[in-house]
Amino acid sequence: MSSLVLPHGLLGLVRLVTATVLTGWMSSPMSWSPDAQWISYTVAPSSGPDVRAAGWLFEASPGRSTAPAPERPSEPRGPSGRTAYQIWATQPTTQASVQIEESVWPLTAPCWSPAGRSLAFGRFVPESMDLPRPSPRGRLELLIQDGLDRKRVLVTVRDFELDALARARFPHCNPAWSPDGQYLAFPVPSAQPAILIIKLETRRTIQTLDHATLPAWSPDGSKLAFVRDEESQKSLQLVERHGSSFLAAKAIVPLGPVAAAPSWSSDSRSLLAMLDRSSAQFQNLELARIVPETGEVTQVLRLSPEVLRRRGEVRSIAIDVDRDEERCFIAVDIAGRAAEVIWGNPRDRITQRRFHPLDVALRIGGIAGSPDGRAVALRFGPPDDLTLPVIYETATGQTSLLIPDEAGRGEWLAVLAGTARSLLLAGLPPPLVEGRTAERPTLLPVPGELPVAHPLSARLARLGRFGSLVCDRPRGGDGAEGEEESATATTPEDRLFFDYLRGDFRAAAADLEALEPRITAADQRFGLLSLRAQILWWLGERARARAVVDYLLATEGAPIRRIEETPAGPVLTADPDPRQTWARYLAARTTEGAPPPAPPPEDPPDHRLDQILPDPFVPPEPPVIERGGGVRPIPFAPIHPGLDPRPIRGRAVRPARVPVAPLPPPPPRPIR
Repeated sequence: MSSLVLPHGLLGLVRLVTATVLTGWMSSPMSWSPDAQWISYTVAPSSGPDVRAAGWLFEASPGRSTAPAPERPSEPRGPSGRTAYQIWATQPTTQASVQIEESVWPLTAPCWSPAGRSLAFGRFVPESMDLPRPSPRGRLELLIQDGLDRKRVLVTVRDFELDALARARFPHCNPAWSPDGQYLAFPVPSAQPAILIIKLETRRTIQTLDHATLPAWSPDGSKLAFVRDEESQKSLQLVERHGSSFLAAKAIVPLGPVAAAPSWSSDSRSLLAMLDRSSAQFQNLELARIVPETGEVTQVLRLSPEVLRRRGEVRSIAIDVDRDEERCFIAVDIAGRAAEVIWGNPRDRITQRRFHPLDVALRIGGIAGSPDGRAVALRFGPPDDLTLPVIYETATGQTSLLIPDEAGRGEWLAVLAGTARSLLLAGLPPPLVEGRTAERPTLLPVPGELPVAHPLSARLARLGRFGSLVCDRPRGGDGAEGEEESATATTPEDRLFFDYLRGDFRAAAADLEALEPRITAADQRFGLLSLRAQILWWLGERARARAVVDYLLATEGAPIRRIEETPAGPVLTADPDPRQTWARYLAARTTEGAPPPAPPPEDPPDHRLDQILPDPFVPPEPPVIERGGGVRPIPFAPIHPGLDPRPIRGRAVRPARVPVAPLPPPPPRPIR
């Protein structure tokens, strides 16, 4: 591929505008091409720990992690191998990906031109490549990418200081094209934000809007709306275009301390904007229609449920509304509540679907609907994380994970493995044998621990299916042809973990054979033997499974005594070994006719997504006031206790083991 020119396509369709709340609720915008065939986005390495460090499958204790959380580095680096900011363009239907830009320094979000033939984005170029300073200086460049080998610098802002605030804002700014393609509104991500209105033909800055962010052109190109941020007080303002000049900005309506990118109606006569009418006692966020000529404000949707007046922290709100107000996607992220997306029609107040494309434990940090309404792109994690998007098809409900390169594959595997690990640590019942708790050698449950009807079974199986698909998906994108096979981000541990979770135990048996030569530690080999017995039991080879269990009982089940000093003298007492207890627990679970254990007594029943938040498309009922009380809170389903696992105390040092008698040699290893 030598050109980035894409088909003109559906230029007549209404484009969706993503609005993600600011003031700590930022999200790097994702840009669909006008024909909905390509999506462009900026990604960066995560600074968090890698849950897939070597041996992570055998870290089965809630109080242990495979790697400590590092401090945020001065320059980006990631455990999955990504070491730089990158801008990608991906075709969701084929997963073909093209890398637009890569830099160790921050990049802005990209934006497609109205014709879908060019991309605009910004980058920082330092004055010197010496050791990084806390606030390096350099130049800010606005670039136009017309093809893979055609890139030009449109405007350069010199003597630009990349301080901490500018670095944080950088990836969340994106240029905005005027509908006729003649002008670009470029947000400057500095400590004092500004918007540059640039004429492309002459490469001249026509006007500079100080303290301005989030530009939005009207469909007829005659107006530019933006948010002015002065002393933490935000207001919606407007500049009008007359010919080749722009008038002075005028204020329309105050927005409060929280604001989001405004979007225009199809007739260019009204705006949709986020209004924050909160007070010290009440949380009130709403999507409102604003008529610039008269200043009239009409509520469209109320985005904060009544329960937030008493409790619940709103961490972010991502909302995407088309200009005809026929499609709307909303994700309200409330601390301690399961995540979901609400898809509905705000004009008719109809909810079409409530869903989560992957798992309700994953926060939703950004939303961008396609121009044809057939798909929606979402990011997971906190809104300020530049994670890879997923594509959810509205007609079929199918979810696709975008994997532009091997580093992206590793990032998705880390997300899926970390989510499943948290669910397992929280939801598996304690392995009890005669009142003693055994220590699990691996994360994977033994037969019967999670019945089919258990709330976690379907979630774990879904994560396993996605993980196996990520492991097996062919590599694509530029640069993949020259990569060595050893550079793949997939490991035998990954394959074994996800194949087991999705219930493909024949594939899991092959994965175990591939992993076994790499495992040398005694504790981990003990875990592999346990997994072998579990897999054989699931495959119906009960005799072979029992032979492995008997071997574990013989090698780990010998009685251990310890010497205790008492007033009466030394006394030999039994010292139960956690591995010995686990072998007995496994033996009980792999016995013919063993009843499946009941779910943990403290495990709450699974809740429906429509119980998490009240429907924003249905007007709320009037509050019920009781004598001597306030507003009755809306009942929320309790959160699963495992979503916030608590660390346990570290293991105590074992006393010296004193065997009663010499142990007989272990029986021969069973044939696999």
